Amino acid sequence: MGLLASLEKNIQALKTSLKGYFECQANLKIEISQAEENIKALILELSKQVKQLEKEMIELILSKEKNTQKQKSLLTIPGYSVTVAALIAQFLDTDSKHSKEWIAYIGLDISVRQSGSWRGKGRITKRGNPYLRKRLYQAAWGATMNYKEIGAYYKHLKNSGRTHVEALVIISRKLLRIAFAILKNNTVYDPNCIPAY
Repeated sequence: MGLLASLEKNIQALKTSLKGYFECQANLKIEISQAEENIKALILELSKQVKQLEKEMIELILSKEKNTQKQKSLLTIPGYSVTVAALIAQFLDTDSKHSKEWIAYIGLDISVRQSGSWRGKGRITKRGNPYLRKRLYQAAWGATMNYKEIGAYYKHLKNSGRTHVEALVIISRKLLRIAFAILKNNTVYDPNCIPAY
């Protein structure tokens, strides 16, 4: 997973650099050379190969018989895809005593910034697994768009002064705590666990 996260980050950086480069070329009215076109094609091919690698990893995880019931339970959570369910079932330990351990492992825990009476704004630590963090963030956005109780919670957070990213991180954490409870108690998702707003 670390390799995939690193590859995704580097490919995104390359795409951004290439986009800026081509925009500069267009502004200067300089034609794009064949070598530059080849680099663009190579980056696109690399991106496809990373997607294929991710697909193979998920298929490998899904082929493990022991996680099947866990994955089915996790799929009841809003926004959780087969990929997210498989990753959580495979990489997060159900022997953990508290969901905070999962949150810290993924890097969604909040750092405290204070000195004396001064208190700064807390931020997520990002010390954990970037690949899982990105997938949970995507799951939170999907849940916000497709499930009314999560969408209402998102609107409540926004109306409370939270930014878009803060609201989705809060929802990511909540969905992860729900996943922890589901696997710990061997149950399925209950929509009533999200308060009505």
